[in-house]
Amino acid sequence: MAKRDHKAGDNPNADICALLLELADYEKNSQTSRWPSIAYRKAAQTLSQQTHRVQSGKEAQQLPGIGKEIGAEIDEYLASGQIKKVTEARQDESVKVVEDLARVPGIGFAHAKSLMEEGIANIEELRKHEDKLNDAQRIGLNYLEEIEAPIPRARVEKLGRGMETELKKLHNDLEVTLCGAYRRGDKTITEVVAVVTHRSRTPDSALMEELVGCLKNAGFLTEVITQGEHGLKAIITQPGADDVSHHDGGTPSKKNRQQEPQQVQVPYPTVPSQDERVRNERRR
Repeated sequence: MAKRDHKAGDNPNADICALLLELADYEKNSQTSRWPSIAYRKAAQTLSQQTHRVQSGKEAQQLPGIGKEIGAEIDEYLASGQIKKVTEARQDESVKVVEDLARVPGIGFAHAKSLMEEGIANIEELRKHEDKLNDAQRIGLNYLEEIEAPIPRARVEKLGRGMETELKKLHNDLEVTLCGAYRRGDKTITEVVAVVTHRSRTPDSALMEELVGCLKNAGFLTEVITQGEHGLKAIITQPGADDVSHHDGGTPSKKNRQQEPQQVQVPYPTVPSQDERVRNERRR
């Protein structure tokens, strides 16, 4: 189980919260019931909202969502600087295996546990048993290293501008807004989330097909992971760069793929509200 790098900031209970969140992850990965994980996560959230450091488990139990068991673990940590359950969780190999397999997009913890029970202990072994995965999971496995690799904010901006330029050739009323980590101001990003807005047309499956076809033909879209009427999850790349060999949506070589492809989510093409249209007109 991975340790959390939890900086205190304005939270006087940050170290306790970090341990409780570790236990929440552990319970989520190792138990069939989701309630222990939820309890730890709620307790961490409650402590993070306090303006003073709790001095005992009994004091913590006076707060919403913190019961006797978690209170006892807080006492254990305050007295010894550690929680036995956290120490044991970090040494639990089965949880490490589940966490490793669940790195693959589309593989949840339940599926990862079933794969482990079939004898698959890591990503390399999973590559030998792709028959146990569906198409979307196989794409996620194939591009796992690229999906996990962060890309600079400037490159995400370039991708967003490039996609909007191509989509406007399809319909001039289409606009691309970068959201997610980009909107939060993160300097490096692992997943590009873009909302595609059509200023006048109601979203439907035909419009989504047009969007996908346009991005494929322009060389932005390499692989479609999942596609619906209002959402698209895919592998994208920056066409026209020296490290991209195909502009027709084909799979780049491994050498090229190490540098560019990223996962993108297009939540929905949508029609903006009247207020949004007014703001857009003012900006123009």
